[in-house]
Amino acid sequence: MFLLLLLQPFSTSPDSIIGFVDLLYYGGCFLPHTSLLRFGIVKMLKVREHQVAGHMAKNDVLGPLVDDSGKFYTPLQEHDRGSAELSFYTSLAVPPSICPFFLAFHGTAVVPASDGSGPHTHLLL
Repeated sequence: MFLLLLLQPFSTSPDSIIGFVDLLYYGGCFLPHTSLLRFGIVKMLKVREHQVAGHMAKNDVLGPLVDDSGKFYTPLQEHDRGSAELSFYTSLAVPPSICPFFLAFHGTAVVPASDGSGPHTHLLL
């Protein structure tokens, strides 16, 4: 089964962002961008209230978001840092016996950035 979700933001506010997510679901896994089929789904994205580490979404700094199902959207950094992080998640092979102890990588999503700067690619964890 293929399912692609395509971003089309239609509402943003400081507390939440609603839009469509660009993501492919195939064979039980979410994969990065592709264009096989196009379906839409509405997601409510919010800035996390509590965060232990990483870039926090405040003072016009691009930061992570979380959707209503608990998936984490972390902004893909520019240049080599972002491509290295994406490469890490796409090539990571975790043995099934320890899989529950690792973040699940669900591909990438282009969603409105937390700093209000417009659509930005995020890793979906």
